[in-house]
Amino acid sequence: MYWRGPVVAIALPALIGMIADPLLSLVDTIFVGKLGASELASLGACTSIFHLAFNTFKATTSVTTSLVSGAIAKEGEDSFTAKVVTLTSLQFATVAGVIVLVLMNLLASPALRAMGISTESNLFHSAIVYLKIRIMAAPAVLAITVCEGAFRGRGDTRTPLLASALAAISNLVLDPLLMFGPTLTFFLSAPLKLRFGIGGAATATAASQYIAAIVYLICLKKKNMLPSNKRAHKNRKEKLVIVKKIIIANGAMLLRQLSLLMLWAFATARAVRIGYEHVAAHQVSLSYWLIFALLLDAPAVAAQVITNRILFSDNIREDIRSLSTTSYDFTENLKANDRQYIFISFLKFIISRGALLAMTATLSILSIPKLLPSFYDSFSNDPLVVGQLKKIIPILGAQQVLVGLCLCIEGILSGAGKFTQLAMFTNISAALSFIFIKRSSDISEIWTKGINGFFLLRFLTGCLGVLKICRFLGQGSSKGKVNNQFKKEI
Repeated sequence: MYWRGPVVAIALPALIGMIADPLLSLVDTIFVGKLGASELASLGACTSIFHLAFNTFKATTSVTTSLVSGAIAKEGEDSFTAKVVTLTSLQFATVAGVIVLVLMNLLASPALRAMGISTESNLFHSAIVYLKIRIMAAPAVLAITVCEGAFRGRGDTRTPLLASALAAISNLVLDPLLMFGPTLTFFLSAPLKLRFGIGGAATATAASQYIAAIVYLICLKKKNMLPSNKRAHKNRKEKLVIVKKIIIANGAMLLRQLSLLMLWAFATARAVRIGYEHVAAHQVSLSYWLIFALLLDAPAVAAQVITNRILFSDNIREDIRSLSTTSYDFTENLKANDRQYIFISFLKFIISRGALLAMTATLSILSIPKLLPSFYDSFSNDPLVVGQLKKIIPILGAQQVLVGLCLCIEGILSGAGKFTQLAMFTNISAALSFIFIKRSSDISEIWTKGINGFFLLRFLTGCLGVLKICRFLGQGSSKGKVNNQFKKEI
């Protein structure tokens, strides 16, 4: 039980904070659902496009976390490398955000057509309005992904919690105000109607994401997490080495994330072609599923940070103890010089707790609709959409243990710096899952065969990667020291 302190200190704030992002989507889904089934279906297609456009760069969170954590393990809390990683990644993310903003404005109509919404479709007008407004937040969203990783790498998940909470609260307030708000009358001017419908939902979400980005930037400066201009100028050669490492790691993880998101987009496109009730139900299910998926990702965040410290720190006991908020010296229970023993001890703990949390998620998903009779009606008043939802929700509940174990295993591999390996595993899993989704005839088959198969393949391949780490650590332990070749390998 001695791993509880550092895991809870990292995972609990991360768990609460990560709920905010899917809550933004869920809040939009609930309010847009009040406008009608067509608007809800439009939101479903747009959400998948945003998942592809924004979350392709979500990999930078994982990469930044590992690089910052590894630098601190080697150089200490005031690590110059960690500061350069943060600043450089933030600069790349901002430029990428501007590029995404410009491209999505130019390619909005083709993107919607790729999702099955043509210009003649009755879904097109509401979809194009939502898409073009919300994409304005692209620079903020991509900057957030880097900032979140920088704080996680330092074992600080409270700052991301603060930024996410403020974003969620802002969206909750702005959504109904801008969608269904009152008419404002000013002296000697025409009345202003704050009733922008689906455009109001997009504006509220974009504004809340800029609020989160501003909070992050203030905290970065306040906590001295960015390098000074003078020192950065004196260490140009060192900075170039760091930039090269950032590009290689992000390149591998971006390819991984792209294949992952293309699978989700393909699932949505398939649902659009099956029928509007299927894609509307898919949108609701995805928003609902993401809340629990990110809850299950909280132990994976702890797994990534702690695994990184175990593998790279020269003083494992002190480094891990610094991550815990408790005064109890749990590291006395660890064998100081046996890195393999410490790693396996942590592996057993994080897997067991991840599975326990996943079982709790399963019970929650299956129980909520029974405890709240109006649960399904709160998302849509269309009986066909509700009918499809009643088929999918039990499937979501049943898959939570698989999802939770998969995320924990991948968190460990990410903490070990196995970015290329992770990319290969995910690409293979996605390629096989595309086949199952293409052959699906309704939304329940998409989730049962395609999505479940995807996570099962990722879990099995991830286990192979963890076993390889254990073997390398064993080779190092047999010599009474850490195997230097292992450090190079990861």
